Amino acid sequence: MDNNQTTSHQLSPRKLLWGIFVHPTQTFTYLKDMGKRTYWITAILIIILSVAPLISERSLSHQVTVSDISEGFNSKAPYADPMMINPDSASQTFSPIGPSIFKIVGMIPGTILTWFIWAGGLHLASVFLGHSNSFKQMLKLTIWAWIPYAFRGIVQTLYILVTRTSITNPGLSGFIIDKGSQQLIPPGPGKLALASALGHIDVFQIWAVLLLSTGLTLFTGIPQKKARITIFIIWALLIVVSMIIAMIGGMFGQITTMF
Repeated sequence: MDNNQTTSHQLSPRKLLWGIFVHPTQTFTYLKDMGKRTYWITAILIIILSVAPLISERSLSHQVTVSDISEGFNSKAPYADPMMINPDSASQTFSPIGPSIFKIVGMIPGTILTWFIWAGGLHLASVFLGHSNSFKQMLKLTIWAWIPYAFRGIVQTLYILVTRTSITNPGLSGFIIDKGSQQLIPPGPGKLALASALGHIDVFQIWAVLLLSTGLTLFTGIPQKKARITIFIIWALLIVVSMIIAMIGGMFGQITTMF
């Protein structure tokens, strides 16, 4: 009991967050039996930091648009009309209104749903491999392994605020479709699907996948090699699903342009 109290005292929420970065093995070993409530605090923190880049984009895009219109009013041109201002001057770094409120708000349940899908997949995999573990444990593992996305939110927010430039090509999607330049020919469903898949791949996601693999072994006792294969399969399936959704959306978009 004394040892547990000492460990609990040493691993405060701040130390747990730091431990995920520098000592993931020891931290996940602790979290397997402890930290039953702190992961909800972590979940809220991750959601806030994940949404922060979108809020920053919308806020700065609004400032750019307002300042551009103000320049039109204050222009020395005798007949300056704010309605005739070239919108391209305000959209070189941001769209006129930035990310929609629906996209910002929708990211919250989307992130939570992703956690539940990952937790469900990990739970089923652990049962299939003979190392049964509760869904709640797998949900706790998933949320703590999502810390890299919070760090990505901080980096992206700082980038947007410092450079006043929106992030148009997430992950590796810019190699397929460059959303920062005008497209003479709309990309087909295949390109949209491939861009969607590559858009999910960056150093932060790879980091999260490695954390999931390490945590799965420590939480369930599944050998490291099998844990990595399990994580890769779930990851690949989710990417395929996102590609199918992007392809269907692209096909629907092409059909609507015909009418």
